[in-house]
Amino acid sequence: MALPTADRPAETGPAASTLGPRVCAGLLVAALAALLASAARAEPMDLADPDARWVSVRFEVSPPDRPGQTDAVYSAPIAAWLEPDPRAKVSRLTIPGHAIEAELLAAHDPVPGSFSDFVWSFDTVTGHVLSAELEGRVVRTLDWGLVRTPLQARIRFQMNTLRAAGFRSERRLMGQRVNRYCEPGPPAGCIAVAPSRYDGRTGYVNAVGRVDVETRLLRIQTFSTLGEARFSERTTSDGSLERRTAFRVEP
Repeated sequence: MALPTADRPAETGPAASTLGPRVCAGLLVAALAALLASAARAEPMDLADPDARWVSVRFEVSPPDRPGQTDAVYSAPIAAWLEPDPRAKVSRLTIPGHAIEAELLAAHDPVPGSFSDFVWSFDTVTGHVLSAELEGRVVRTLDWGLVRTPLQARIRFQMNTLRAAGFRSERRLMGQRVNRYCEPGPPAGCIAVAPSRYDGRTGYVNAVGRVDVETRLLRIQTFSTLGEARFSERTTSDGSLERRTAFRVEP
């Protein structure tokens, strides 16, 4: 999702080798196959459906050193609450902040309980994402050479599908790998990423934008990839659509 990230050593030792490589590979393949089969059965989220309900979202989670890679690696499904407003022709979709912390940002050292809900606003006629916003705090360790300083950073994601966004080639900044946000166009060097509005046939959307990162010592804007996802209706174990509910009670 193109937050500034620091290199971490690989885990070694007995805990890392408890299961043999063939067993680990077999478990991974089985889990991946089950996840793909479930995703294949799911129907894309229907923006024309006027009922408030829980839906599912899977986020694109390619490695942070590949901010331009799209539609490749996805997270496990996360529940999201969809509230259509037929009169305004807008649907508001809310992903609980605690789910974002646990499912998407666990590797980025989030400050527990600091994240807002991840709120999306869809134009139900065009499929455009009018806005997708999230904010919270993570811990970042800045490297000054002889001194390393852990600091809390306030981060705010802002994305949409109404305009393109871009990033510059990776650089190192105080021990962090950074792809700075830029607006496509002159001067040269900005790598543009075109947005994709919601496709009701596939559930795919790519909202692009930036992350504002602020600490006591540093302020930067990085490119955000957190707006790329696939949305689907939730299904029961027999493959039928999950029962609608008028109340927001987490499944």
